[in-house]
Amino acid sequence: MERRRLLFARWDLEPWAGEPAYGYHPRLVRLQGMDSLRTFNIWNDIDDELVKPQRSLEIIDMHPLPDAWKERVRHATPMSTGKNLVIMGQTFARAQFSPYPRKWCPGCIAESAYHRVWWDIIAIRRCPVHDMTFQTRDDLGNPVNWGWTDFENSRQGRPLGSTSARRVMRRSFALYALGRMGCVKPTPNAILDGLHLRDAIDVCEVLGKFLRNPHSPFVPDIEDGDIDHGYALVVAGIPAVTDAIRDWLRKNCPADLKSTSILAAFGWIARRIPALRDRGLQKLLRRILKDARGFEGARFTHVMTVDNPSGEYLTIRAVAERLGMRSRGVIQIADELAVINRARLRELVPASATRRIEAFTNALLAPKETARRLGVHPDALRHLTRAGLLKVFVGTVTGQRIGARYDPGRVQSILDKIDALPTNGQVEYGITFDIYRKRNKMVPGALALDVLEGRIPIAEKRGDVEGFKRVVIQSDDFRRGRPFGRPEGWVNVAQAQAITNLSFVSVSALVEQGLLGEVDRKPFLVLLRRDAVVDFAAKHAKISDFAPGLGMHPTLVFRRLKEAGVELVLAGNHKGRRTESVVRRNDVLRVFGLAEDPSVIAEPRFDALWRRVLASAELVKAGIDLPQRLPAAGQRAWQGSGMLSAVFAYDAADEVLRVTIKPYGSDRRSTVIRLDEPDEAILEFFREVAADVDQSLAYNNERKRRVAAGELVAKKRSVPNATDPEARSINF
Repeated sequence: MERRRLLFARWDLEPWAGEPAYGYHPRLVRLQGMDSLRTFNIWNDIDDELVKPQRSLEIIDMHPLPDAWKERVRHATPMSTGKNLVIMGQTFARAQFSPYPRKWCPGCIAESAYHRVWWDIIAIRRCPVHDMTFQTRDDLGNPVNWGWTDFENSRQGRPLGSTSARRVMRRSFALYALGRMGCVKPTPNAILDGLHLRDAIDVCEVLGKFLRNPHSPFVPDIEDGDIDHGYALVVAGIPAVTDAIRDWLRKNCPADLKSTSILAAFGWIARRIPALRDRGLQKLLRRILKDARGFEGARFTHVMTVDNPSGEYLTIRAVAERLGMRSRGVIQIADELAVINRARLRELVPASATRRIEAFTNALLAPKETARRLGVHPDALRHLTRAGLLKVFVGTVTGQRIGARYDPGRVQSILDKIDALPTNGQVEYGITFDIYRKRNKMVPGALALDVLEGRIPIAEKRGDVEGFKRVVIQSDDFRRGRPFGRPEGWVNVAQAQAITNLSFVSVSALVEQGLLGEVDRKPFLVLLRRDAVVDFAAKHAKISDFAPGLGMHPTLVFRRLKEAGVELVLAGNHKGRRTESVVRRNDVLRVFGLAEDPSVIAEPRFDALWRRVLASAELVKAGIDLPQRLPAAGQRAWQGSGMLSAVFAYDAADEVLRVTIKPYGSDRRSTVIRLDEPDEAILEFFREVAADVDQSLAYNNERKRRVAAGELVAKKRSVPNATDPEARSINF
């Protein structure tokens, strides 16, 4: 199309993603102040008002729009490739696309008033985003055609959008197609992903139309819902499609036709299959029809559970030889997976199921590993097996006696039951699973069953171990409230960080210099005397703690102290990492001529509140390491396993304690504790914190399970880890 002049005086209108040229073009016309496309066409010698994507694209290309805008429009515009159209990287048949009549989704228009190209795909009859039927007329019944350039209101001024619409993202073929086109998050499908969308539309429409109509030699008309019905079956897999066709045979095919030809048994669909463009799809549907008829004729009553498009079956012995197993083991696992076929004279297994049998076998757990995951003695496995909670698999290796094997699925089911157990006992009377068993002279399996059946009250559940070891059972004897496995009067490095308000690097340097007293070094733990750490914190602090109270920058405080000849207790680097500058509190008071320490909050009412906060945290056992005195600048406190951090800061102006909590895997939230807050309210706050920790632990365990199963790619945690020295650094 030859043009010597630009048709638009303005083009500062950015196109939307998914907006085709024939939808963007009218919006540019409206930008010129014209409501009618006909007026624009007359002024610019354009012959007609028909929707011609290529012509609209040429008009847009004439103008000096940004290349990114032009590429976005071109990507969403139907491009002809022989007998097909390419739209947003996907191939469609020409007959599967039509912009007439002009239609729209009221919910989409209310969000952004522009035309989406996928509205014109004939197979998409309903918006999957808002679950609304496409409209072609306004609410007064007046049609809206392409000659009208407004996408918000009709010629009569009626709104085309609906502000009451809500996003529902209805699972449907339309949503799958939008995912393929990049409009929404993709929904993977093993069968359809290998096809053009053109062929995916065909197979879903054919299956849905066939299964929703009675036996007939004639092709019925397509109806709303047919394609979604077919899509739902394809998503469920080939076995579900086969079972659905078997059910159709029972209901619709006369008995005298079931054993005749495919055409006689199934009617029109047998003639429709050769018309499909994809030969692999043709072969697959023929195989499904033959299998369905064969299984139904043999009165095979089991539900199909395995895809077997090739139709190849193997004997039990052949599978055992191929996998290096005993026949007994193959039969047992094939039954477990429901892939064994007893519809024929011999027990057979689909060839395509051998990989599933092999994968299941390789995933089986030895008794020792099973007991470790469950946190019990191996002897308990027999009790769990007799109770039906575990199943023993044997014969997984030829010629070797390797004993019992257990599937991880049932093991995980027991772990889920443990997670779901209510904690209705008293924490101060809780003892571990093993201690309870030994005190009451019970065998491990019997106690495990009692726990799972709720016959024993659970005081709490630990987060640092697995399985039944997590369970803390209520006893008759009072237990001192301290962490398991840690002697009284000792703290770990993380707790020392909280008491001193220093970083991991600084505390480590103080430990090596012997300034924190006696050290008990264990393989994976360093313990310090609490009294020594508290005493050091009372006499020392980092320079930045004094800065807010002095109204000076920490650098100026540092210079003032150095000029006065004050010797720092700690400064510089430790093993290549920077430490905080630690000074004696008395030196700061002397140099600045102060009577009171500016690094602490000199407010008796707040001191009373903070003591109640410490008591509540200890009572609830939230696991947060809190300092004995809160610094004036505030302090970040960590939960022991790193699943949660909380910043505590006193707002002197409002006389409240502000707390900002960030659990791992959840959003940050804030709360306020008043100076006169009731004790019960403070206790409830720490109960919520404990619940956040449990939720974060569950999120972390699920994430680890998904990473181990290959469902999720391991990435660096977005939330700082409490065991990371840099993450534990505190410097307000």
